[in-house]
Amino acid sequence: DNNLKHTSRLTKEFFQENVSDIIDWPSNSPDLNPIEILWSIVKHNVEKCMPQNI
Repeated sequence: DNNLKHTSRLTKEFFQENVSDIIDWPSNSPDLNPIEILWSIVKHNVEKCMPQNI
């Protein structure tokens, strides 16, 4: 969203200095679906472990 606390200069500076993985999408983007990003990470980590069963 475009709430001022999320778009203020101080907030942006904080994230640039302290957060390594910032996903830069416009607000209200239909492509922004955090659960899909999470599942992609989970899937990658499970495949890396090469489990015999799930």
